[in-house]
Amino acid sequence: MTGLARQVMAVLERSILPSVIARGGAIRVASVTDGVLTLEVTGSPGAVLPLASRIQAQIRAAVPAITSVQLITPGTTPAEPAAPAPHGAAALAEAARRILDTQINPAIAAHRGHVAVAGVTDGWVRIRLEGGCQGCSLAEVTIRQGIEPLLRSRAAVAAPFMLAAFAAVALLRLPLPWVLVALGPFTVAHSAFMHANLNWTLGPFKYVIAGPVFHRWHHTAAERGGEKNFASTFPLIDLAFGTFYMPENSLPDAYGIADRSFPPTFGAQMLYPFKQ
Repeated sequence: MTGLARQVMAVLERSILPSVIARGGAIRVASVTDGVLTLEVTGSPGAVLPLASRIQAQIRAAVPAITSVQLITPGTTPAEPAAPAPHGAAALAEAARRILDTQINPAIAAHRGHVAVAGVTDGWVRIRLEGGCQGCSLAEVTIRQGIEPLLRSRAAVAAPFMLAAFAAVALLRLPLPWVLVALGPFTVAHSAFMHANLNWTLGPFKYVIAGPVFHRWHHTAAERGGEKNFASTFPLIDLAFGTFYMPENSLPDAYGIADRSFPPTFGAQMLYPFKQ
């Protein structure tokens, strides 16, 4: 390991790795070439991607010789240097799609997630969350702090991003303040309810709104229903596409992070970052 790599590892171990490990992820230095640091990330994508901007800022501040930081997953290769800004909607969409497919989707595929380019209009890149990414409480953070900065730097994208999921709101022509007043409190309250440790199936209302058990089935192992219940709010979407899964007289019992070596008890999990 080179001197630069050792300096980077010191920064990671001091201020970044504990947070990543506690969330079920891991990072290692893959290479340092001409000031470009490549970090290989494994485990939960939600543990690392939302921290991408923070990781780059802290490493570059502590190790000035590092001019750029990029994240890769096992089996992928470092990205090419950022190209000149693509011209035209088709070129911008292709540049964004290439980066998503090589740098983002390999990381989230293990968790049955996928990010696709929904379209490009007037310099706005719209992305669509698919599979396990739908309904994830970290999705917005991952987009803003992980995916967006990566696309800005690798594809020289200057325009902001929009989620295709907000298209319906735009079509209603509601003023932004009213959208926030109407949807903000509901989204926050429902997200907390859906992630609560409650065995509430909601009876006949399980077909109307997503509840705790509905969402927990989504996070179980694939053979136990993990590839079902993609809707983040309204299960009618899963009913329409045949992915609704709420077996009678049964509760989810096998879910968690992919790394089975991670401690199963709360106390051991709290101590785990300090043992690495």
